[in-house]
Amino acid sequence: MLGRRSWRLAARLLGPGLSAGAPSELQLALGSRAVLSSSLEGSSASTVPGCSDSKGGSAASFVSSSSTTTTTTSSSRGLIHSGPAGWRGFTAAAKNSTAALNSAGEAAEELPLWHFLRQQGFSADGISRLQAAASRRRAKGQGQLGNRTSEQKLQQNLAPNIAALRAEGLDTVCIERLFERRLQLLTTKHTTFSSSLEALRQLAALLPDDPRAVQAPPGATQLGVALWLYPSGGAQLLKQVKLASLIEGSLRLRRQLGISDAAAAGLLKDSRSALVTNVERAEAMVAYLQRLQASGQLSARQVTQLAMSSALRQTPVEFERRWREGGTSALDHISCKDPAGRQRAAADTIGELLQAADGMPGPLQQQYQQQGEALVHRSHNLWAAGQASLRASWASLQQLGLSNSQVVAVAQAQPSVLATDWQGEAKQRQLAWVQQELGLSPVDFLLRHGRYCTYSVATIAMRASFLQQHRPAVFATRLARGSGLLLSLLTHRSFLKQASCTAAELAAFKRAWLTTPAGRRWGSKLTAGGPQPMSAARRVGPLERLAWGLRQRVQEIQKVDDAALKTFPASSKYLLAPTLRLLASLYATYNGARHFFYRQGVLRSLGLPCPVISIGNLTNGGTGKTPFVEYLSRHYALSHRMPTMILQRGGGTVDETVMLQHLLEGLPVVVSDRATSSAEAREYLRENPETRLVLLDDGLQHLPLVRDFEIVMVNSLNPFGNGHLLPRGTLRELPKDALRRADALVLHNVDLLGPERREALARQMTSLAPRHTVLFQTQMAPVGLRSLIPAASSLDMSIQAGLGAEIIPLSRLHGAAVVCLVGIGKPENVARQLQRLGAAHIEGCGTYDDHHMFSLEELQAAIGRVEELQRSGQYRHVCLVMTEKDYARQTDLFSAVFSQQAASPISSSGEEGSSGWGAYVLQARIEVVEHDRRFSSQTATLNAMLRLAVDNFRRRSYLSVG
Repeated sequence: MLGRRSWRLAARLLGPGLSAGAPSELQLALGSRAVLSSSLEGSSASTVPGCSDSKGGSAASFVSSSSTTTTTTSSSRGLIHSGPAGWRGFTAAAKNSTAALNSAGEAAEELPLWHFLRQQGFSADGISRLQAAASRRRAKGQGQLGNRTSEQKLQQNLAPNIAALRAEGLDTVCIERLFERRLQLLTTKHTTFSSSLEALRQLAALLPDDPRAVQAPPGATQLGVALWLYPSGGAQLLKQVKLASLIEGSLRLRRQLGISDAAAAGLLKDSRSALVTNVERAEAMVAYLQRLQASGQLSARQVTQLAMSSALRQTPVEFERRWREGGTSALDHISCKDPAGRQRAAADTIGELLQAADGMPGPLQQQYQQQGEALVHRSHNLWAAGQASLRASWASLQQLGLSNSQVVAVAQAQPSVLATDWQGEAKQRQLAWVQQELGLSPVDFLLRHGRYCTYSVATIAMRASFLQQHRPAVFATRLARGSGLLLSLLTHRSFLKQASCTAAELAAFKRAWLTTPAGRRWGSKLTAGGPQPMSAARRVGPLERLAWGLRQRVQEIQKVDDAALKTFPASSKYLLAPTLRLLASLYATYNGARHFFYRQGVLRSLGLPCPVISIGNLTNGGTGKTPFVEYLSRHYALSHRMPTMILQRGGGTVDETVMLQHLLEGLPVVVSDRATSSAEAREYLRENPETRLVLLDDGLQHLPLVRDFEIVMVNSLNPFGNGHLLPRGTLRELPKDALRRADALVLHNVDLLGPERREALARQMTSLAPRHTVLFQTQMAPVGLRSLIPAASSLDMSIQAGLGAEIIPLSRLHGAAVVCLVGIGKPENVARQLQRLGAAHIEGCGTYDDHHMFSLEELQAAIGRVEELQRSGQYRHVCLVMTEKDYARQTDLFSAVFSQQAASPISSSGEEGSSGWGAYVLQARIEVVEHDRRFSSQTATLNAMLRLAVDNFRRRSYLSVG
């Protein structure tokens, strides 16, 4: 049924043929049919020049239709009374005529606009182009142009707008081109148009000179020349409301990132997407880019390129999500739930195999079990394969000629190889193809390119044959640069794009290739329907991808406060953040009830038969707990000769345990990673009665164990996170509750604060803690570098002898380009240390999460980047740097890879000016910047802490005996 506006238009055009009252469906159908028939019969009628509609009809044809209204109406009545068939035919005709009437209405209502432009001197060709653009706009569903534009509005807005453009020296052709670029300018209000012109006049003054300006219309002003040179950008900006403030904000924000106003103006003239429309969101993005540049994750050139694009129109969350999806950071492997216990069984089996590879007899040890769990979490194929298959896969790898240490290195790089039968037909064909085509032995292929061992050999061989026959230059170039680059191309999802071919071309080649001897040999598993899909171990399912994306969003929300949360997407701001806030309140209730029950004795804490000093923190990660534990244990073991045991709550992590064992080697210190409960810790101490002191790592929230002295570590850069508890923030408990129990406060990373801010933070912390609390201020101080590259005369890369014995001075990093391979809680601290040491270029910090298990491909990619920087010749030295924690986490992998680099031109001696590149472990130790002023020295402060712990232990023992 037609609307009232269309009915009124039909009544006005058809005259007395229809009544002007409320239209009935029958009257409207009859009127529509009359209009349709008259428009078809009078399509050749004379038209007003320049006033025809976009469909080729004219207003005059509709006016002449009123003379045929009565005849057509009477014939229509006869059609209605001719039966059901006649009625159905009439209804169909009425529907068709409805569309025709709508088009007629549009043409009639747009007639004043086109007629007005003709009066303003627009050419017939220009009006035709505008009408065609309006038709395309209407076809796309973007609305009707000029539907409600009256003659009065045209005189008030469009006429002065055209006059303003003529005043800038633009001729009619230029004005037509502007309106064609942006049709909405035809209906823009004069106030908006004039203010936008004034803003563009100031922007045009910043633009550099263009040699094409001599061809502009004579007499054109500076703004007129700019609009003539850049009609698309100018038309887009002229329609913008409050353009002056938006341009000022866009220039100011880019000025903060080191971009000149002239460069920013040149960007705005070409792209409307460069205009900042949400200043608050853009300011958050600018601060985020500045942090990335300060931490070394982005170079100054990369930040400039991002600022010159549309990156400022995104939120930090959107940018990082796209950044990660673009390949700068690998997807985290989500561990699978295993209620049947297969995951635990697979972890135990792999742990037994790892323990046997190291030649350690006896029952399964905890550290090997944890390594097995880490591998199982990275690939669900391991626990799905079964224990027998895992042992058979390990044996098949050994039959290929790999030693135990090499099998371990391959498993660390690609865990899925342990779920594959390498004596089977498919894998034997793959190894044979690699050896024949690439000249790689099975050992070299698995060690150097373990990532590609799970791909189908049929697809790889078919694509390689296609490149050899149709793209020989691409094949030769990739192969010359390394077999890894060729395999990367052959297995990449965008192979069609990189090989410059279509899917049809590749499918036709595949059908022909399968009939050749090579196709019959290598492609027996390849069907004509398409290439084999990649291994399931390398695919990320929809649920895993959803879980990973959700985890990334939660981590972003945990980093910001409520004010910065306003710039986040609506789903995070209104759905995810309130949910996390509700969970945080539930966590606060649970935590408060737990502390209350322990204080009232409902839940009891167990005491150990020696003093216990706990080192904990308020927030998650990055507060220096483990380095401070190493510092205290070293001091008490050397100064007081006290046999000490370090308990890591919850079993700790493999990297922290191995690192502490290596750093404290030769001292009377035992590092235990088995203390998962207080009862186990007590039983462990009975087996080691000589222990006189226990240091509890990460023990602030471990209430089942009695502590005699409580040390709270605080990150000075962000002491309370965003002020929210987990999971909305990073706080483990409320600061006022935790600091009330503290016997000592350690402000870490104070070297990154100014003196005034450091004093203010110390006053704030001491006001929340009791009066007797001891105050420390510490920092992480680099002490030297250890080479990962063994000397040519000694290739012993065992766990104990994996690093060079000689400490390389830190001056080696001055003026060097550094590629970081770090997976720690606060990677930005490493970037700051490298900047202080004089590194000229830093990249790679913040790419990986804490406790990240590096794959062989990631390590080789980092080495490739180092070699690329070294070949550029821009830096005096290029090196790969990791922390001691990263090295301890995967010693076998690093040892196996870097032992192969000994023959390359690498100098590990650390001499100034030596050529080549290096790979180093950055050694850093915690250093006390300022001790408690109530004590004479740092040693006196530590001794006082020990006396307090011993006194509290004696008081506890006396009360328990009493």
